[in-house]
Amino acid sequence: MTKIKKISSVLLVMIIVFSMVIAVRADTVDTGNITINDKGMNGSYAGYLIMNSTNSQEDNARFAYTVNEKYIDILYSTIKNVSIDEASLITAEDKHENILRYLEDVELKDTDMRSFADKLYRNIRVQGIEPDENFVGGKKSETIQGYWLIADVTNYNGVQDDGNSVVIVDTVGVKDIEVKVKKSFPTVEKKVAETNDSALYNDTFSTNDEPQWQDAADYDVNDDIKFKVTGTLADNLSSYNSYYYGFHDLMTKMTYVDNSAKVYIDGKDYTDKFTVEWNASEKKLDVYIDDIMSIKNTKGKQAVTINSKVVLTYSAVLDENAVTGAKGNPNTVYLEYANDPYNSSSTGKTAPDTVVVFTYKIIVNKVIGKETQDEAENPDNVDTIDEVETSDDMTPYGKLLNGAGFTLFKMDHTGEYNPVGEEKRGGAVFEFYGIDAGTYKLVETRVPDGFNKAEDIDFVVVSVYDVESDYSVLRDLYVKDMNNKNITVSENVKKGIFIPNLSDGSLSVYVKNYSGTKMPSTGGTGTVLIYTLGVAIFTISFKMLADKLRKQSNK
Repeated sequence: MTKIKKISSVLLVMIIVFSMVIAVRADTVDTGNITINDKGMNGSYAGYLIMNSTNSQEDNARFAYTVNEKYIDILYSTIKNVSIDEASLITAEDKHENILRYLEDVELKDTDMRSFADKLYRNIRVQGIEPDENFVGGKKSETIQGYWLIADVTNYNGVQDDGNSVVIVDTVGVKDIEVKVKKSFPTVEKKVAETNDSALYNDTFSTNDEPQWQDAADYDVNDDIKFKVTGTLADNLSSYNSYYYGFHDLMTKMTYVDNSAKVYIDGKDYTDKFTVEWNASEKKLDVYIDDIMSIKNTKGKQAVTINSKVVLTYSAVLDENAVTGAKGNPNTVYLEYANDPYNSSSTGKTAPDTVVVFTYKIIVNKVIGKETQDEAENPDNVDTIDEVETSDDMTPYGKLLNGAGFTLFKMDHTGEYNPVGEEKRGGAVFEFYGIDAGTYKLVETRVPDGFNKAEDIDFVVVSVYDVESDYSVLRDLYVKDMNNKNITVSENVKKGIFIPNLSDGSLSVYVKNYSGTKMPSTGGTGTVLIYTLGVAIFTISFKMLADKLRKQSNK
């Protein structure tokens, strides 16, 4: 049973389910070369020779097709929509004739061929038929000429990924043929909102603008942090009968805020279609749907397309035991999705995407200054690198002093200062744990007996980290005063108030108390002068009176 070149031209047009074929015609030969161009991914591809070709002995330009016997029942069941068992009851001659007639007469639309190729490969997979040829992306392979079905079976992340696109390609009469495979994988991207609740108007680092979506941010402990996750879909979505789609988010030192998760498809809220599960012990948030293709829009049509964006937003609180410093608190998400149109239970995973939340701490050390306030050095000029013998109660910046209490205040967006937690008291070292960049005031709210109150310290914490990165790194941490001057001890700034430690995210400050009398007084220089003159007049008068009495006594 043969057909001449007419069917060849028909079959050649049928090429492309997810690929484009470029063919160069040459003399008709029995073998040819197939090269799968997958842009350097070197994927794995299974080839099924569903039709053989025969050549005319008199004219090599004339050829015909015969169905490969191992696929005849599968081909017949695919085009007739019957079971394999039903197909086996039909005579081989009738099956062969029906298959050729179908392929010759089929309306060659892309959607028709996509559907046919998907069904054919699905049936081949069900029957467990081994491929006739295995191809490797980028490598030229010599093969028998014929009518091939080529499926992408590349293994990614330990499972077959959604690269299972299917190509039908005719190699008859072609010496070299290149199949360009368009890889299509869903992707996921995670961002965290950066905000600063301080509003120091002359400081560019403190703003009250809308949140900036970044790969890192810094926050105070117990702050609500907003996250946004954006997922895409694969180009071969229409090949699936159902499509599992799920976000899996693993947090570090954070707690999900109940009922904060929202899911949007192309900007419309479909949260009620998704399942939201929070595992507190594992710090894991799962938001998923068994079949995203089942979601209908208000017009009753499928809500998702290959170009849709699926966006998950939610909030989490930074725990009180959050990690301070360079290590940060990572938050990682990956997308799980159906990856095999021919196996509904098979899923693939994207590479994880991570954002990092940083937090810091202020360490206040209370030490004894010089004997009197009048002899005290200016705090802006304290030399923090003096070599001083240290002990359990002696620091390089003075002897530790017990009995003080401190309160840390943070400026809000209105310019008002609010306490950061409660007053710290007792001992000589005080730690304000879990703060972020912003404008602060450190106040000694309890003064040790025998000492004068230390002056308040107004300062701005500045952090520098990667805002666009696969894994953000904390680059710098320093402090500025209200005049925008760096008051952090470093290699470039030898004198300062705060000492940074990037590793543990600490900013240490040594606050000195000074002893000595400092009595309150009224009036200015004039008053002091009057007091002085009064004492002088009293002294002179007393002396004159004494002299007069002495003279009278002598008489």
